[in-house]
This record gives sequence, structure tokens and C-alpha cells, in this order.
Amino acid sequence: MKIFVQSIILIALLSTSACSTMKNAKIPSITQTKWVLETLYGDKINYGAGQAAAFMEFKEDKVNGYGGCNKFFGGYSLDGTSLDFGMLGSTKMACPTSDLEGKFMKALDETKSFAVEDGQLALKSGDATVATFKPE
Repeated sequence: MKIFVQSIILIALLSTSACSTMKNAKIPSITQTKWVLETLYGDKINYGAGQAAAFMEFKEDKVNGYGGCNKFFGGYSLDGTSLDFGMLGSTKMACPTSDLEGKFMKALDETKSFAVEDGQLALKSGDATVATFKPE
């Protein structure tokens, strides 16, 4: 019985220590960086000659960027690695036919969290990565 009680105490101490370590883990900042779109839904973005790259920047509680034709802007909220984009607005320029901007906006709408791995930003919806970015 004594060994059983000691085992329970040891397990409790170890799990408390592990939770404390996870709470203190540093979450990388995504603000104050211009993030250039690299992939959408697993497909690499191939920008044509002279085509400006799609990007976004987080500043304070605002996000702004370029979707491939129009500029966009709006709010976002961060809580740990949870990320939620609020209502986004955009300019309404006439653009050549391209589904890049539509897919990009859809990915932002579906985003629920983020991760920074090897210096790249990954936007996630559940376990799926919907978009990746490199810092500029």
C-alpha cells in the first residue's frame, strides 16, 4: 500500500511539473513581421514574372496585406497559439482572373490557430495546414 501511495504522489508531481513547463513555453511572436505567402492548402504558390507576392502583416490588433490583386485589412485576436481573423475588408480593383486571392481569403477565414516552425508561419484549421508564409 505504501508503494502505491508513493507512486501516486510521484505521478502527481511529474504531471504538475510537465504542465508548468508547457505553460511557460515561449510562444513565438508573429507580429511586426511581413509574412509572404508560400503555400495554400499544400500547393506551392508560383508567382509570375512581375507579379507582386501576396503577404500579410500583424500590427497591434490589426492585420493588413495584399491578396494578389487587392489590399485587405481588418482585426484579429490571438490567445496563445489560437488565431482568429475578424471581418476583413478589401479594396475592389478589377483583377485578371486568378483564384489565388479567393483561396487566400478562404484560408484566413478557416484559420483557428498558428505555428511557427523553422522560421515559417503556418496557419491551421484543426490539424490541417491551410497556408504557410516565410518572413520577408
